[in-house]
Formats: sequence, structure tokens, C-alpha cells
Amino acid sequence: PYVAHSVPAQPAQPHYSPLWFEPDGSLLIPGEHSVTRVSPDRATEEAASGDGRVPSWSLELAAPNGPRLLGVVHACDRSELLFNETDAQHPLLALPSRLLAARPASCTGHGTGPSISIAPLGFDESGLEVLLAGARVALAPPGKKPGTALPTLGTPRSPDMGWLVTPSALGLLVLGERKELWQTAKLQDHSDAGRFNDCVVANDARAVACLDAGHVIVFERPKPSASATHK
Repeated sequence: PYVAHSVPAQPAQPHYSPLWFEPDGSLLIPGEHSVTRVSPDRATEEAASGDGRVPSWSLELAAPNGPRLLGVVHACDRSELLFNETDAQHPLLALPSRLLAARPASCTGHGTGPSISIAPLGFDESGLEVLLAGARVALAPPGKKPGTALPTLGTPRSPDMGWLVTPSALGLLVLGERKELWQTAKLQDHSDAGRFNDCVVANDARAVACLDAGHVIVFERPKPSASATHK
């Protein structure tokens, strides 16, 4: 894999990824004060903030009409995981997901239960769509359906909407016209895909980028073995 020199911004949880592939395969890495572009061949990393062609996106997981997602909790008074939201003035009523909460989790008064990874897919007036521990969950206001607009920058969907990536204990699960498992267990460094977060995928699943302990790691599409090529 390619390890970028640039250091991404470190947003609070939950958030959109500080990584994004452009259609040509370049990788954008927003830092605290500027944006770096990694070339499609990974040969160069250059400041991109001043070229007028760099898209920008907020890392805060908030809808344009005000609500902001605070996190997910294991409920005690019901069986599902709950989304905690707030607006500018006060916390909002928690929203139930379709996923079961852990037990006893926080119900015993000790601890809060296992942490749940959140990878946002979109949050607007049509509702909230996220991957919770790899499972897609969509919530929409009464009478509305979750939106199907172009992907929000910083989400695990490719720019062309054709692919989705999520890390797992077995490797990087890349979903699109087919399902692929990119295994990393044999790598000397960055072998534990369960530690990856903020993953994004390029068009045609040419590459996947993730954070591993704050470092930007880029995995190119695995090349077929010589034996497979000659079959």
C-alpha cells in the first residue's frame, strides 16, 4: 500500500471522512489549514487549495436544516440502537435504528457497551443514511423516503455511485457490480483491517483509502496473479 505523507484533519466523532477520491483517481486529503492532492499514480503529493478546482466539504455530520448527529447508544428502555441528535439549542428525541442493542451494555450502570462505527452516506432533509458497523441503516421523516442524490464528499461511496467500501475483521469489503474482499492480513504493516476507519473508494474500485491510527493508507486494486491470467 501507499502511505501518504500528508496529515488529515482530526474531526470529532461522528463525521464525514477527511478523504475523497476525485473521478480521475486523485486523492484529496483536507488538513487543518490546506488540502493536499495525491496524484492518481501516487507519485506526487501537492497542495491543492489554491488551484480553484478543489471541492470542499464539512466533516461535521449535520443536516442543512440544523440537526447534528452526536452518536449511537445502546438503549436500555428498548431493544434497538438509538441515534442521538441535537439542534442549535438542545438535544432532540433519540431515533431508533433497526439494529439490536447489546445487552447488558449500559443497562447495569457500568460502561456504555461496545462502540459502534459510523460511516455516513448522507444526511439531509430526506433523512439520515449511514453504515453502522457495516450495516446500512436509513431513517427518513414521516412521509419521505431516504434521498438518492449524488454522493456526499467524504462518504464510503465512489463518486460515480457504483461502489461502496467498508472495513471488516477479514479485510476491506468492496461492493458494486460484484462483491470483493481485499485481504490485508499478509501485509507487514497495516495488516489489521479492523483498525481502519474513514475508508473511501475510487471509481471502478481502482483504489481504496483509509485511515490507520491517523495515517492515510491507499490500497490499489489487487492485480491478478500470473497463473490466473494464463488460465
